[in-house]
Formats: sequence, C-alpha cells, structure tokens
Amino acid sequence: MPNIRWSIIAMGVTRVLVISWLAFAGLIYALQSRFIFVNTVGAYQPPATVGLAATEHDVATADGHSLKSWHVAAQPGKPTILYFHGNTGPLAFRAETLRRLVAEGYGLRAETYRGFPGSTGAPSEAAIISDAISAYDRARTSGLTPHDIVLFGESLGSGVALQVAAARDVAAIVLEAPYTSVADVARRAFPIFPMDLLITERFRSKHHIARIRAPLFIMHGEKDGLIPSSQGTELASLSPTPTTLHLFANADHVGVPALGGIASMAAWLELIRPASYQAAEPKS
Repeated sequence: MPNIRWSIIAMGVTRVLVISWLAFAGLIYALQSRFIFVNTVGAYQPPATVGLAATEHDVATADGHSLKSWHVAAQPGKPTILYFHGNTGPLAFRAETLRRLVAEGYGLRAETYRGFPGSTGAPSEAAIISDAISAYDRARTSGLTPHDIVLFGESLGSGVALQVAAARDVAAIVLEAPYTSVADVARRAFPIFPMDLLITERFRSKHHIARIRAPLFIMHGEKDGLIPSSQGTELASLSPTPTTLHLFANADHVGVPALGGIASMAAWLELIRPASYQAAEPKS
C-alpha cells in the first residue's frame, strides 16, 4: 500500500509539472512579441529636445503606416550611418550614441520601428526588415551610393543591419552587442524550453551573416548580462568578410559607446574606407 500511495503522488506531481511546463511554453509562444519588442516604454521626443540637430521626417510605408526618421547630412568625405536601434523605447533613448556619431562628422539616418514611439503599426521581424530595406532604398534615392552607406545595428538592430547587408551593397557594417539569434538569447533565460520551436520572431543572425559582402566591425561589452559577448565572438567567427572584433572589458549591454566604442569604430572606418566617400551633401 505505501508503494502504491507514493506512485500515485509521483504521478500527480509529474502531471502538475508537465501541465505547468506546457502552460509556460504556451505563454512564451503567445507573449514573445512583448519581450522582443518593448515598444511601450518612453514617449516620442523630437531630436532637438535631446540635443541633436537633425531634421525630422514622417516616412510612409507601403502598407499605410508612418515612421519617424531623423536625418543629418554627412560632412564632406564622411559616410552616412543607417542606424537600427535596440528593442526598447524611442530614438531619444539613443541620443548619446547618435550625438557621438554626428560629432564624428557622419551623416545619420535613424528610423523608429513600426509600433514604437512616434510610429504607427505593429512590430514584427518581417515588417521591420522590410522597412529597413526601404530606408536603405530611400537613402540611395537621395543621392547616396553604396560606398557612402554604413549600417549600424544596436542590440536587436544588429540583426536588422545584417539582413539589410545581406540584401543590399554597403561600405561597411557595425554591430553593437549583437546576438546569434533571438532564440539563443531566450534560451539563456529559459534553458528547459525548445526556443527554436517557440520563437517565431527569430532574427537568425548566425545564418544571415553568411550572405554579407561588406567589412564588419563588432563591439561588445564583456560584462553584458543580456547578450553575452560570446555571441558577438561567434558571429565574428562566422563572418565571410574581413571582420574586427573589439571587446570592452568594463562595458555592460549599453555601455560600449560611452567607453570608446564610437571612437574605436571611427578609427576602423578610416582604415577600411573606400577610396572616397561622396563629397557632396546628399538631400535630406
């Protein structure tokens, strides 16, 4: 009798654990967009309010949505940065990095993802990549050539930049705190779940990187608690193009630009720059 009792208890506990596991897996699947795209944090602020002398544009998407875009013309002999931001909040959250880029003389085109503060619609990997490629195409229409364009992807935006680079020609690619895939990042927090099956907004950078054709610069903080620097190192090892990896010993997930990341990137761009960037200012 005692053995039967313990068997019944064990079966009951197992049933509860299995049901709990399935329920939590279902929540991960159903709510993944809320964790991947944290678009309800912060309010939209125009560039002037964060000390950035940029022109503000409302960009219409092909499917009827509106995106905020900030533009700064490049100084003569400097490329233009197409900037793809991380997964939280508005462009104003990146003001320090954007100011540092502009201070180096770079042109700037920074656009909010759909559904984020200042823009309409709902974010998804497919929509964000489509909008990012459209941003590149508008930059070309404004008069920029591929040699004038450098892609810069921060955190979530690193996966966006890689997919744009796989589809379009650019002078160079810069990734800050990049990941190998969203599933790989999620697996660190929930190791007992099959993230490759549950995550549909995959941003599989470790696969897209095989198709890039431009030189690559990766900067990553070794104290990054969200996306470990090992993922940036892995991407560097997978790159088919000349790649520089700069690890910052004292930087966390957001600390690289303030600890010399932009200066390091600028020095690298000078080394690999094409014979000449477009000297004439493009249309904003």
